[in-house]
Amino acid sequence: MQRANKTRVPRLCHHKATGQAVVRLDGKDHYCGRFGSPRAQRE
Repeated sequence: MQRANKTRVPRLCHHKATGQAVVRLDGKDHYCGRFGSPRAQRE
């Protein structure tokens, strides 16, 4: 029996080498600014 594909909400992660927030969408990384900043949360 196969699992049903559930839509996941992308998670904001910390890219330690650069200190930036990153989100992976469709297999591509998108950088959102400094991790923990209000701008990164909005992006």
